[in-house]
Amino acid sequence: MRSEKLYDALTEVDGALVDEAAAPAEKQKKKRAVRLRWIGAIAAVLAAAILLTAVLRPGGTGGLTAYALETPSYPAAAPYPDVNALMSGGEVDQEAFTAAFDAWSSDRWQRVSARNRYSADDLHDYLAAVIPAFLGGHDGENVSCSPTNLCLALAMLAETTGGETREQILSLLGVSDMDSLRALANNLFLANYNDDGAMKSLLASAIWLRDDLDYKAETLKRLAENYYAASFRGTMGSEAYDKLLRQWLNEQTGQQLTDQIGSLSFDPETVLALTATVDFSKQWYVEFQPERTEDGVFHAVGGELACRMMRQDVDSAGFYYWGERFGAVTLSFKEGGETRFLLPDEGVTPEALLEDSEALAFLLTQNCQNWENSKNLIIHLSVPKFDVSSQLTLDQSLRELGLTDAFDPKTADFSPLTDTEGVFLSELRHGTRIAVDEKGVTASAYTIIPGAGAAMPPDEEIDFTLDRPFLFAVYGEDKLPLFVGVVNQP
Repeated sequence: MRSEKLYDALTEVDGALVDEAAAPAEKQKKKRAVRLRWIGAIAAVLAAAILLTAVLRPGGTGGLTAYALETPSYPAAAPYPDVNALMSGGEVDQEAFTAAFDAWSSDRWQRVSARNRYSADDLHDYLAAVIPAFLGGHDGENVSCSPTNLCLALAMLAETTGGETREQILSLLGVSDMDSLRALANNLFLANYNDDGAMKSLLASAIWLRDDLDYKAETLKRLAENYYAASFRGTMGSEAYDKLLRQWLNEQTGQQLTDQIGSLSFDPETVLALTATVDFSKQWYVEFQPERTEDGVFHAVGGELACRMMRQDVDSAGFYYWGERFGAVTLSFKEGGETRFLLPDEGVTPEALLEDSEALAFLLTQNCQNWENSKNLIIHLSVPKFDVSSQLTLDQSLRELGLTDAFDPKTADFSPLTDTEGVFLSELRHGTRIAVDEKGVTASAYTIIPGAGAAMPPDEEIDFTLDRPFLFAVYGEDKLPLFVGVVNQP
């Protein structure tokens, strides 16, 4: 596949923000070398509009049935009860409301149960390794990644590989065996998948195979059952398969990316391509008031930049957190989850914080309210509106993290997927887009008084003006970092 075209199309998406309502907590044999191209973990976090816009939405089929090898069954998401739609004679139809609420509550409870079957400790070593590796070395640039989505992509890679190739992946993920990995990946997916009208957090993936490559049906079946991955097969480079790709992508995106997808095509030499996505949108628990947004200045490395600063006063329920070289605040989402913002002290770069064990520990703490250095304050926030995109090629980083065999045609073992010899991983690219506005999404603000370090903050209130490079992390309801990034210029 012309991976750079697909990659660019999927990362150049107009932002849109889902309208969110508050809800109560609830309960493939050839004897020649072939290359495998793996386009992994393409993620989009959309914000800025009121309408629900899904990127790569799972569920559509269209004319895919002739090509489909495995089609996953996605988790149920009963709609959040709409009181206005349940009115009868000027009053709520209590029986209908109870039935609707019970259906929604049952599906929500399945997600809660999935979250309870794993914890941040299960992925701590993986997260502590990949976050600095993927986000470091981009001084002066905006950069971000989705560790959760990358985890699921690597888990699928492990499912299609064997021998030492697989063992290296398991080691990076911190998982002892495939049964444990399947359970973890399945629960991660279930816990982070929801589109009930009150919130949106969608994951999707598909494997695209060439029709002259023998594949093993049992592996594709496991991918569908454990990772919710669809599998398709066709003639690489043919108009029919290219059209199928575009059709599938358009269906997943609700026909919102037809211009970008219109020219996509497979390269005849492609053996396999994987597309994986995250589409996440949420509103702030307390929104910023648009009338308080005003012109501001962001002090970037290359000079001052004009920006639009959003302002909000967080009352005495706000928490300020600090470490030796950073200060931080959090902003909560409706329906659970939050964004944490870490501002380096003067003279410390965000990239330096990525190598700071204390700052990394704060990012990976599941419940930051247990953080020792914290204080309840009135917080005056000034947060720049931003829309940042990041495009990463992760081959070298993964090699440095120990995933070497998959990239070497002499050692790569893809026998669980195919008996074809010489299949190896040629690339893994990862893209994200994160947008923040007054209503919410995937990036919020933190600011700290310059040079505060580990010093005790003021007694009652504190000003936070996010006007220089900072770190942020977006957490889903499971309180694991779904997205982590550095904003060097909003």
